[in-house]
Amino acid sequence: DNISIHTITDGAVGADAITGFLTNESYVAAADSDGSNPVLGDATGTFKVFDGIGDVTTGGSVTFADSVLTGTATSSIDGATGVYAVTTLDTDTATVQYTATYNTVVITKIFTLTKSKEAEDAYTVVLTNANHTYVTDDTGTVSNQGDGATEIKVYKGATPVLYSSGDWSV
Repeated sequence: DNISIHTITDGAVGADAITGFLTNESYVAAADSDGSNPVLGDATGTFKVFDGIGDVTTGGSVTFADSVLTGTATSSIDGATGVYAVTTLDTDTATVQYTATYNTVVITKIFTLTKSKEAEDAYTVVLTNANHTYVTDDTGTVSNQGDGATEIKVYKGATPVLYSSGDWSV
């Protein structure tokens, strides 16, 4: 997993810069060994647009569009919010071009998708929070574990493995 941190700061005196970025620029979809059943639930993000340091993404002053450049995929982008999603991926890779237009400035960004084909018996484990930090006393005793929750999702290929009463089953 990667986390991107974007910083928008005041610039020199003059016209504010118009900038934009995708909150998710790439996605790797777990798929069966033959490439079928790609997991695309998280193949989404928001196209953020800024005028100087002001977020102008919503409010109707930005128009958004999408176009699949390579591969075969189905993409959409919400014209009011800039939220984009890819819902099908029929080829091993695809690139989608998203454009935002604000005050005659056109910003173009690329979203890249790749399938990760699993071996027949391979399992994938996805953690919603892979890292935890706890405060301890001098003896190493943790006093508060309240923020230590993690959702664990397990897939065999692209098929979810269900957990019930201490057993995992497909």
